[in-house]
Amino acid sequence: MQHTPKKSRVSWLLIGAITGAGLAATGLVEDRLSPMENTIVATIDGESIAVSHFTSYLEALQKDKGKLLLGPDISHLLDRMIDEKLLLQQAQHLGLTRTDSAVKKAIVDAVIENIISKNRGVAPKDKDLATFYTSNITYFSHASLLSVRRMVFTGTEAHIHAQQAHASLERGQTFASVKAAFATEDAMRLPSSLIPQNRLPNYLGPSLARAASELEPGQFTPPLPSGGSLVILGLLKKVPGQTPALEEIRDQVAREYRRRQNDEALRDYLSDLKASADIRINKPLLLQLETPPERE
Repeated sequence: MQHTPKKSRVSWLLIGAITGAGLAATGLVEDRLSPMENTIVATIDGESIAVSHFTSYLEALQKDKGKLLLGPDISHLLDRMIDEKLLLQQAQHLGLTRTDSAVKKAIVDAVIENIISKNRGVAPKDKDLATFYTSNITYFSHASLLSVRRMVFTGTEAHIHAQQAHASLERGQTFASVKAAFATEDAMRLPSSLIPQNRLPNYLGPSLARAASELEPGQFTPPLPSGGSLVILGLLKKVPGQTPALEEIRDQVAREYRRRQNDEALRDYLSDLKASADIRINKPLLLQLETPPERE
């Protein structure tokens, strides 16, 4: 019998797909489709992810966040479930057992721990740390604040609507009016208050956060890919902040350096698993789940 997972049973790997913690969103793997029945959303080396299982996780995440999740969040969630399935398959190859949800989470955590363990205890070299700090200077800026707006485009006509919206913005129409006319309802609304720049990746993901940070007030991006959707970002306000010297926050920089090394090691490992796995995605069904119901 299928049980909806409780909040405590939703693994960090799946939570990370929505909150920005853990793995960065990588996009769904390349499609190798064959017709699928509507009870299956994807298969990985012959093992299926049932729609009922997928939607139960989706409902748990929505309850956890108190928001309806649509569009790119649906694709990200499926991608993370595929990652989890691949890690569980790898755990089976290593001789670990897989039974109930609690054991499954422990197994996934154990495999991840094994992957990143080679980075533990290795102190970054001064040169590498300085390069990392310089390359990510905005991340370590304490008081830089941004007011960002986003419009999302999903569905079969996402590209057309995104281009129409971009053209309207270039003609001088307001971001709010263009969003109301062309965009899909955004299930993950950004805070209306100013957001610290180093927290933008938590809301937008790394690539979109970089794009937003490069804008000046009143500017907007072209349509940018995000999962299976397109996104236009606009910057309303920017309050510059001061950046501490590396020597003042060396421990913080070193922790972030190691964290990203671990993330990269895990992404590379999952990329190798995906490359050798037979992954099939039920794109028509996924599109139905991504697209919000039409407003009456």
